Amino acid sequence: MAETPSAERDRLPASDRLDESRNHLQQLSLFGGRAERGLMKDEFAGRRPLRKVGRINGPGDFDKLTAGFKRMRCVTYVATTADVLRSYDHGLESMELVLGYRLEDSAETAMKNDMRQGDATALDKLVSLYQSRRLLPLVPKRREHSKYYILEDDERIRFVFTSYNLSGSHQGNLYVLFDYAKSEEDGYRDLLELYESVKAGCTEFSDLRSLAEHVGDEVGGERAKAIQVWVTAESETEEDEDRDALSLTIADIVGRAVAKVREVSDESTSQNMDVKVNLPADPQERKKLMDATRGWSPKQTSADEITFDAGLVAASAYVVSGDARKKTQLVVNWPSAWIRRDLRLVVGFHGEQRIRTADEMDQDAIRRGLKNIERYIETVERGQTRNVKVRERAKAMMGETLLHMFAAPFLHEWNKRKRRAYPRLAEGPPDLVVTGGSGNGKTRFAEYCLKLMVGEAVPLLDAPDTLSRSKVRKAIPRVLSFPLVFDEVHGKTLASKDVGSLIRSLWEAWWGPDRETPVLVFLGNDLERKDWMVRRVKFVDYEVHFPPKNEDNERLLGSLFAETNDIYRYFTRQYIEEERREAARDFVSLDALYTARQTIRALYRVGGLGDTPKYFLDKPVEEEHDIGRERWLEAIEHGQIKMAMAANPWFADFEPDMEKQIDEYRGYLRAVKHRREGRRLILEVPDTVCSWFGNGDPQVGKQRLLEAVRTQERQTKPRGLRGLFSRRSKPE
Repeated sequence: MAETPSAERDRLPASDRLDESRNHLQQLSLFGGRAERGLMKDEFAGRRPLRKVGRINGPGDFDKLTAGFKRMRCVTYVATTADVLRSYDHGLESMELVLGYRLEDSAETAMKNDMRQGDATALDKLVSLYQSRRLLPLVPKRREHSKYYILEDDERIRFVFTSYNLSGSHQGNLYVLFDYAKSEEDGYRDLLELYESVKAGCTEFSDLRSLAEHVGDEVGGERAKAIQVWVTAESETEEDEDRDALSLTIADIVGRAVAKVREVSDESTSQNMDVKVNLPADPQERKKLMDATRGWSPKQTSADEITFDAGLVAASAYVVSGDARKKTQLVVNWPSAWIRRDLRLVVGFHGEQRIRTADEMDQDAIRRGLKNIERYIETVERGQTRNVKVRERAKAMMGETLLHMFAAPFLHEWNKRKRRAYPRLAEGPPDLVVTGGSGNGKTRFAEYCLKLMVGEAVPLLDAPDTLSRSKVRKAIPRVLSFPLVFDEVHGKTLASKDVGSLIRSLWEAWWGPDRETPVLVFLGNDLERKDWMVRRVKFVDYEVHFPPKNEDNERLLGSLFAETNDIYRYFTRQYIEEERREAARDFVSLDALYTARQTIRALYRVGGLGDTPKYFLDKPVEEEHDIGRERWLEAIEHGQIKMAMAANPWFADFEPDMEKQIDEYRGYLRAVKHRREGRRLILEVPDTVCSWFGNGDPQVGKQRLLEAVRTQERQTKPRGLRGLFSRRSKPE
């Protein structure tokens, strides 16, 4: 006897049954008319009778189908944030949303574009729903054109299959509806399995997650500001640079030039190194291209074609300075860097390619180079402080700066390995912020690091003229992986709308595996901190002041700069070897400087110098020397912050004269969950606060905090004569 279709289906593997069921239900959603005419009757043999077949002529009809239900799971198309919020306005409590398709339109793309339009009120509601776990948007692994909805309350569960989507853009949509009591699970299990099969291949909608992480626990005006900053950063994520034909052409020239020089070894000079470019037909566009590339010495090979030497192009990077509108725009020569196929780091500068990786190790040269660095860092002892702890901390900050600068050309490759291992971690390596008072040695040490890297002096970029989102973006394809180092960054610049957008966009939006990206380095006095910077920026504080015009100090620094030091060539060789070992173990650390730390230790061993000095740390400097933690304790001791710890959560109340510094102190709270209400910070998890104050040890942290509070109380406690005489009676 022949098997019935349902019996044959029961013999299929589970995954095949789900695919077959998926196809049947997709037919329902796309061709509901067949169900209405009874042509799909056999598909539901054995299932309880259909509760209803009908049409949805608009949002009102859909609302009637969903009325009274509290929870929704669905695969559908949405075009805007408003499409999602509308269901909540009609009483829905929670939604799990798989972003489907409408013809060729992706709901994921539509939602991204809508979020970038910047309706702050709607985005605030969307983020609040997500943060309270009442909304979970998902992106399917393949195109989902089906539209179906699972609606629930405590007693009922309803399945609706239709071509209607939440954007409500089509009229006269047929639907098929099933109703079950929640207790009748055997009757609807396969319909749930269908949904779960789609969900199993989904990933979380990353844009909403990144917005929620950025907003965090902000409230009120600060929350609105955070949303607006995110919108500003994201709205230009997919900027169409092809609108600027000149920028596109220059990027293409550099890309082709670098592709050629990557392949060329020192002896392969006979290879064709020309990059050919067709000139634009428009005379004005042609003139713009010729003017912009004059520094690359173009050769006109025909009426409509010019050629460039690839090596000269790759080694002639620059950053735009000034303002074109004021006719003060200039170009500033800046190094470029790339890694050749033979694993040699090449630094280009002034049209010259410099191989900055040694062919073999030289113990004497390594020893001399490391000793030169030690003598520079030990100049901290000449600074104006008697506090041993501050001096040791200052040396560690210099050590971290040097490792960050030395590792910078390799951090693009680190980010590729990190993204493969942790695909959901969008943040790249932290940009470096070197801050401290004037005369504390920031600029000079950055110049020293650059000289070691390039082999000659490199003046720092003047931030007021060269630091902007657009200028950095245009410089990226020219400088490749060589860090951009900006000096004279003003106090509020780092937290400004433009630079804040730059920091967020650099690694999270613009970076790609095939697009080399430079680390940014900012130097300035007392740079403002924001809590969104915690995962994106590494702060190093230079606290030791050096007296101006000290002849002994100047002579010493002059000799250190003048001395030949090839340590960077050996550093890059060892760094590449350490990377190879990590790759063999399939290992990547979330500490972007982990490989650099291993490299400096290896160089000390090769140089016969034993262990590294203490200021080359084996973990991020902010974990060992958290200046923010020290400043919090000092502010508590001096009564600038009053702690209320009688109940959970704890309160930190700032004095009125500290109001402008609240954001700075919030920026110090690494991994401490908190929110702001006026001049009060609410510290929601006291154990985490104690752990932070104790550098990982909650008991130590609590003792340090209580001691700071007691110090403040002793200073404010009225002193009588008895206390005065008791102090005087103590022996000297």
